[in-house]
Amino acid sequence: MSGLFDVPLLPDEPLTSYLARLARANGAGTIRGFCQDMKLDRPRLIRGDEDEVRKLAGLAGRDAEGLQASAIVVDDLSGATVAGHYFPHGKLRRSKLRFCPRCIADDDADASRMPGARRYSRLYWVFPQVPACHVHRVAIVEMEADQSHHYDLNTQLDLLGDRMHELLEECVPRRPTAFEGFVRKRLAGRSAHGEFLNGFGLSAGMSACELLGVALLFGREVRVGKLGEEDLHCARQAGFERLAKGTDGFTSLLDDVRSTDERSNVRGGQALYGKLYLSLNENYEDPDYDRLRSMIRSHTMSRVPMLDGMEFFGPVTESPWTSIGKIAEATGYPDETLRRILVELGHIDSLRQSKGQRYVRKTAADEAVAAIGDMATREETAAILGLPSMTVKRLISDGMIEPVLKSADAGERGYRLLDRYSRKAVADLRDRLLARARPEFPADWTNLTNSARKAGLRLVDVLQMVLDGRLRNLGRSSDEDGVAALRFDVKEIDPLIAVTEKAYVERAEVCRRLLLQAEAFAFLVRTGNIEAEQRQLRVARAPTWVMTEADFKEFDARYVTFARLSKEIGVGSRGLGKILREKGAPLAFPMESVKQGIVERRFLTL
Repeated sequence: MSGLFDVPLLPDEPLTSYLARLARANGAGTIRGFCQDMKLDRPRLIRGDEDEVRKLAGLAGRDAEGLQASAIVVDDLSGATVAGHYFPHGKLRRSKLRFCPRCIADDDADASRMPGARRYSRLYWVFPQVPACHVHRVAIVEMEADQSHHYDLNTQLDLLGDRMHELLEECVPRRPTAFEGFVRKRLAGRSAHGEFLNGFGLSAGMSACELLGVALLFGREVRVGKLGEEDLHCARQAGFERLAKGTDGFTSLLDDVRSTDERSNVRGGQALYGKLYLSLNENYEDPDYDRLRSMIRSHTMSRVPMLDGMEFFGPVTESPWTSIGKIAEATGYPDETLRRILVELGHIDSLRQSKGQRYVRKTAADEAVAAIGDMATREETAAILGLPSMTVKRLISDGMIEPVLKSADAGERGYRLLDRYSRKAVADLRDRLLARARPEFPADWTNLTNSARKAGLRLVDVLQMVLDGRLRNLGRSSDEDGVAALRFDVKEIDPLIAVTEKAYVERAEVCRRLLLQAEAFAFLVRTGNIEAEQRQLRVARAPTWVMTEADFKEFDARYVTFARLSKEIGVGSRGLGKILREKGAPLAFPMESVKQGIVERRFLTL
């Protein structure tokens, strides 16, 4: 036993503070004097050397592990481990005297502690990134420390003498930020700040808030070292607010600060993120920062086309992107053709892209290459179906076979592109048609063209009956191939050609009776204000928009066009306008959409 009088290790107290109070409790005025008396190596003890801390624990009769946990352990590179978190050189401010005067006043007034050993340092005081006391909501005081008594809080405060009273009176109000709370809680071992920040050590988390916050508030070309403490204070808080939202906050912040210059992706990380990228690329060697760099790289490469060989925290070797030029090399198709395919597949927005937008995902490229490989000309389509080219042209015109590229704005230069069809889809259509045919059939059954002509139907109408399973009598001749081999029983087709008994009003008739313009009819159908559907009312005619007589009467009873109303009441436009104003009748639908006036009849009742 050493006979030392021990003092309690207080919550959030670093080892050097405990050492200063232990020295006072045992009659030594300073850490220096106490270490000389106890034969302790003061520099090693202050640096958190494990052997020296164990020796101190033995002298005080205290658990060495608990005492070691309170130490700020400094390595040969002047980096420090605090509460299990490693901080590179320069992140802490241990050599300065930092304290809250009001906390010290509270210590002096705490009668539960030994006189002379009441004052203690709070762990977060060594962090310049935490400039406020959260207990008293005042600014932390920072000043140069006496060189002879570094890390000896009590001796440093004694040397201030009467200035302590002045500092107490001159405390500057300061509101602690959420970022500062994050630092204090993590030092205390509490992680509750979203999955992104919780996934990093405190040092990397603080740096992420600072670096990304600077880029967010001051721009990606501003270096952290060029900003003052107050600007950095604002930046850390801004960064924390976004990163505390988790991975979504992190990725959205990156999207906000990244360069929008369409050429940046060809120059790598510095062009995209400026000084933010340089800081992370040239500094921060701790492995925890590798994860931060990896996350930035991964998200950026998922959003920005960066090809293999570029530099982004190392060479890019597995980019998910490729260029349209590389697809052109692989397929032999011209650039514009590829763009049309990629637009049709939904991988790019428009044909006319700027130089910085010549990139697509490799998965999109694979899909485009596959689509090109599946393309067939009309002649090839005819060969797959076993039909004459002109017959296939009629099937295409009637909508049974659709082109791979359906863009209506292809223009004259795009006509060759529109005349391409999916081999797979065409072969599937052929197989579905032939699947129901049997090899033996009566001699009076006839081919597709003759059957359609005799029944007064289009070719597609007959084939659709087959696909719908409405025709049971279907043969397959051995003299021909493909769809041309099909044989039909016209007597079976005739009964299926029936005009519906339900009363319908066609679009043209609806417009005529309501005095409704075609554009207005289309708008009202599109918005659901007119109940209409497309039906084929007559054989060998294309489907048309129709309403049931009941739906027509219901709409007519509720709404009326200005033109119809003028005709009904026998007044001109001026008289009609006066009546509508007197009745306070509002337009039932926006004039810019329907292009004519329509009101509800209920506003017109006398």
